[in-house]
Amino acid sequence: MDTVTGLLLMSAAMGVYQGFNPSMGWLHATARGLERRSIQSLLLSGTRFAWGHYLGMNVVLVPMAFLLALTKVHPNLLMPWVGTTCIVYGLVKLIRPSRPRLLARISPTHTVRWSFTMALVHCGSPLMMLSPLFAMVMIGHGTPEQYFAITNAIPLSYILIALEVSAAMALPQLLISLVIALVVYSRLGLRALTRYWINFDLGWAFLFIVMGTMALRM
Repeated sequence: MDTVTGLLLMSAAMGVYQGFNPSMGWLHATARGLERRSIQSLLLSGTRFAWGHYLGMNVVLVPMAFLLALTKVHPNLLMPWVGTTCIVYGLVKLIRPSRPRLLARISPTHTVRWSFTMALVHCGSPLMMLSPLFAMVMIGHGTPEQYFAITNAIPLSYILIALEVSAAMALPQLLISLVIALVVYSRLGLRALTRYWINFDLGWAFLFIVMGTMALRM
């Protein structure tokens, strides 16, 4: 397995983890389905949630990719900053796991907007995806000398890499969240939530620390 495939699989694994997280789509989708007694509403809500999360990632990754192409700054120079920020962010989430008050100002009926904001201010997925983005850019363009020698049509290729990294996380998140929402809706019911509950946000904080450590090692 080549390194690019490994990075995409790592991004997909984080998307799977987010798909299992109740706050990242399936709980909201289940509630909408039960409220309207409609599987169609469940699927639509879950899809909107994933779409908002995908947009939240790309509002950071796409401009960053464009700036990399425009300035020709080698990503290897930015990795220490990204790694340190990820570790600090993970530690902050461990110490203060509560959600930002900004989310309370957005109506849950505005699913895309709520998910978009949550991706930026709570779960930090754009920050998490910077490391795979930088690593894939470095793999595609080699050493700093080779990187700085590139002068032609880079921005589009970099932006496509950003979209690819975001999709690698968002699609598994969408699939897993919809499957869980359908199972809870049709089989388990909300009573299952009173019996089984896992703090996925705690694990997500640890993943930030692990990702930050990996970025520093790069």
